[in-house]
Amino acid sequence: MVSGLFIGILFGGLLQSGQFCFVSGFRNILYQRNTRFLTALLIAVTIQSVGFFALESAGLLHIPEGNLPITATLAGGFIFGAGMVLAGCCGSGAWFRSGEGLTGTWIALFSFVVTMAAAQKGSLKLKGAFHFNTDWIENGPVWNLSEPDVIKNNLLKNGIRKDTPVVVYSENQMAALRVLWALKWAGVEDIRFLNGGLNVWMDAELPTETTLNIPVPVADFGAEIPVNPQATIAMPAEAIQAQKSGLKLISNRTWDEYTGKISGYDYIPRKGEPAGAIWGFGGKNANDMSDYYDPDGTLRNPEEIFALWKTQGIEPTDQVAFYCGTGWRASVSWFMTQLAGWENSRIYDGGWNAWQMDPALPVLNDIQSQKPAALNDYGEIIKKPGQSCKS
Repeated sequence: MVSGLFIGILFGGLLQSGQFCFVSGFRNILYQRNTRFLTALLIAVTIQSVGFFALESAGLLHIPEGNLPITATLAGGFIFGAGMVLAGCCGSGAWFRSGEGLTGTWIALFSFVVTMAAAQKGSLKLKGAFHFNTDWIENGPVWNLSEPDVIKNNLLKNGIRKDTPVVVYSENQMAALRVLWALKWAGVEDIRFLNGGLNVWMDAELPTETTLNIPVPVADFGAEIPVNPQATIAMPAEAIQAQKSGLKLISNRTWDEYTGKISGYDYIPRKGEPAGAIWGFGGKNANDMSDYYDPDGTLRNPEEIFALWKTQGIEPTDQVAFYCGTGWRASVSWFMTQLAGWENSRIYDGGWNAWQMDPALPVLNDIQSQKPAALNDYGEIIKKPGQSCKS
């Protein structure tokens, strides 16, 4: 508290001496062609960015992430801008001008503090849940699993040991299952999956919250990561070698991706599939696995999927490795095999993304002429993601 008070006084002094105010600053840029404020603003943003990410890298700060609500941001920005004009100052200006004795800014300052305090909420989530960023387990440009030490440090920062019970969920279920697979690879022993995710939870009118929960870090994972390296095939060379021993590469990409009509991603230039790939059903695009979902958004009975796979020559006793573009869609198929106890099931993590980076690697030429039917109507009858089936 004492250090915060000291820093606050110092920061207030800097604001007052520099007359750092967005209203007057932008007015000077527009009407006086004075860019002094713009220079100061860019310096402040640079220092803040470097400082925040340095603190996060050191494990001293957690920066929550989520989707940008564009409409709310634009509306809020307009309202805030109108308020600045009416008050004659911005948030920073209100602080030091109230100290200078400008009593009119006290009302603006009070309103600013109240509304800021009321807005300190995170995204809607299950009561007591913590946010887990998928960037903590994977990295570009291939988007394979990160190095073991990187994942270990991120798990520890989020309070996860090998014996920590974990329940994963998401709105798009691929994200949760991608994390589940990574945690299994790392060695977390008790991982559960909330079938249907946030949408189904809300449909059941179970408790949610927007409070930003911060996990308590732990010091030791309790095992050497990865405990289960057999859960993954990382790169094409390993996949090709395994194919020579009977491995079946199962594609969970869309039919148009599988048949070479599209690449499916704006950052993957080449079209095609690895040589020997078998289509294992998928969805309508790179963010969709609708062939695997029931109409309510939960996973289909695995036996239904296994029956579809059987028509493609995929059997429970086979050595199989599921893949897609970068691994998210493949996690859905892999998870179903884990529910049924398949012993030789993995994810080829590099997917088509890693394969297409090397033009010398063999590609699929003998492609099925007709798309197999998924015998499913998910998304055709009821809700789209984020809506309630009761609406």
